[in-house]
Amino acid sequence: MNSVIICDYLSPETYLSLCASRGFGIELQNYALPEFEPDIDAQITQLEEIEVRAIHAPFFDLCPGSLDPLVQQVTAQRFRKTISHARALRCEHIIFHNGFNPLHHMPDGWATRAIEFWSELLNQEGTNLKFYIENTLESDPLLLLEVLDGVGISNLKINLDVGHAHAFSKWTVLEWIEYLQGAIGYAHLHNNYGNEDEHLPLRDGSLSMKEVCHALDEYAPNALWAIEMHSKTHALDSIEWLEENGFIFK
Repeated sequence: MNSVIICDYLSPETYLSLCASRGFGIELQNYALPEFEPDIDAQITQLEEIEVRAIHAPFFDLCPGSLDPLVQQVTAQRFRKTISHARALRCEHIIFHNGFNPLHHMPDGWATRAIEFWSELLNQEGTNLKFYIENTLESDPLLLLEVLDGVGISNLKINLDVGHAHAFSKWTVLEWIEYLQGAIGYAHLHNNYGNEDEHLPLRDGSLSMKEVCHALDEYAPNALWAIEMHSKTHALDSIEWLEENGFIFK
C-alpha cells in the first residue's frame, strides 16, 4: 500500500486537518456534483499541506459507452471540465464511473464504444495525470478489464470500489481482486451487508475487510487505498481499524 486517502464526502473542511496531520491524501468529491462551482484559488490554499490529491468526476446520468453520441458528448464535456480542475488543483488522480448499468444497458458494443471514448479523451489529455474507472453496478469485472485492455494506456487503471462489488456483484470481492490484480490502481474501502451500498466502517458489515486488505496487498500492492465513509466518525473508526490490523501505522 503506497498511501491512504480520505474521501471528503462533499465536505473537505471536515477532513483537511486530519489529512494534513496524518500525512493522508484527500479525494475531493464535490466535483462529482454537476451544479458545483468551485473557488479554485481558495481550494488551492486549503490543500497546501496535502501532498496526495484525488478528485472525483461527475457521474450522474453520464455514460461513456452510450449508444447516443449526444450523451457521449455531454459525458466528455463533464470529464474534460474535471480534468481542467484537477490540473488547477494539482490533483494527480481522477476517478470516473464506468456508467454501465446491467439492468438498462446492453453489453453488446458497450466495450467498443467505451474504448473509443476513453482513447480519444485520454490521448488528448496527455499522460501527466492518473485516471481510474470505478465499478458501480457491474455483476463482474469482465467488462471493466476489457475496456482497460482495449484502451491500453499505462496511466488508466481501475478503481475497485469494494463496497459496490460486495453489494451488486455475483463475484466475491476476493474474486474481483484476484482477477484484476495489477489493473487495480485505486480502491474505495467501505463495508456493507451485501444488499445495498451503505458505506459502513471497515469493522462493520459482512465483508471480511481483513481478507480484502490482505488480497489488495498481495495482488495490487501499488494501489492507493481511499477510505470512503459518510461521516468523519466512521472514517476515524476505519483508520483505527487499519491501525489495529497492521495495515497502517500511527
